[in-house]
Amino acid sequence: NDAKATKSSFQLTTDGLYFRHNGEILFSVSNPETEDQDKENNTLGHINSITAIANSNKTESSIGKFGVGFKAIFAYTNTPLIYSNQYNFSINDLVIPIEIDKKNYDYPTTMIFPFDNKNKEPQIAYQEIKKGLSSIRDNTLLFLKNINKINYEYENNLNQIMRDEIDNEKVSILNSATKEKTNWLRFKQFLPKSNNLFVSIAYKLEENIELKKEQIVPIDGEVSIYFPAEKETSKLRFHIHAPFSSTVARDSIKDIEENNILRDLISKLIVESFKYIKENDYLNFNFLQVLPIKEDNLAIFYKPILFNIIDTFNTKPYILVEDKTFVPANMCYRASNKIKKLINE
Repeated sequence: NDAKATKSSFQLTTDGLYFRHNGEILFSVSNPETEDQDKENNTLGHINSITAIANSNKTESSIGKFGVGFKAIFAYTNTPLIYSNQYNFSINDLVIPIEIDKKNYDYPTTMIFPFDNKNKEPQIAYQEIKKGLSSIRDNTLLFLKNINKINYEYENNLNQIMRDEIDNEKVSILNSATKEKTNWLRFKQFLPKSNNLFVSIAYKLEENIELKKEQIVPIDGEVSIYFPAEKETSKLRFHIHAPFSSTVARDSIKDIEENNILRDLISKLIVESFKYIKENDYLNFNFLQVLPIKEDNLAIFYKPILFNIIDTFNTKPYILVEDKTFVPANMCYRASNKIKKLINE
């Protein structure tokens, strides 16, 4: 995604994993005369960066700055092979790039990861990666800026997950493995002074057959740092994303002030989405079931989202009343039929 790829491909064999992408940013190498300065400025060439320890060419706007990075592949391979641009090389002993013969592939960048790590049996490596590939799901693509298609293949089965941007808010994702297409309302807001980093929320849409129209439905909401953070639980009934500061494994977020700021930006985006939801006839009882309530027992980190939603409904005209108009919650009552006979609307 950082290389501005729109599609990527995984091919799993019993001997290794082939990874390809069509990113327009190809591999580069640092100028030896400026390498020290490049390190200081985080502008190392790609080859120098992935063969270095604790140095990266990832900027603040890069997804790659958030996680464990390229070194993760050494849990499975000792000699990764990379073919990109005019650079064709293997990496030996974690940090030593060795030039290899060029091969022509359909994609501009191809990486091959042979299962030759003596601490990981090939059959175990195969099963672990197969499990990972088979778990790719809709929100893997929901919050990526560039990649909109992922192919993955194993045991002669070719599967594809693909995102279709219908308009600024509506997104559909087709998953050939499950033979399902899911539809989403996705809202994004760029961070102040950034054209790349953003917070986002996604509500799931389903067709109501009786009413013959789409409605927003509750789901087990997940937290993404571009990709889902597997151990982070929001208890919200919709997905959220932010470039949170995370653990090295990217599976949960840290308890730091910067993340509180991002959480508050998500909260602001949620209440701003109500205007669109109201204007497009999604603001009904089904949508209310998507929103958090006190009994959900949100973690302390996420509770400000609940408080902001309550305050918004109390002060803004988002409650549908009997005469089909909207009023703030603090101006209306929930009445039984008997009470309705005694008071006016």
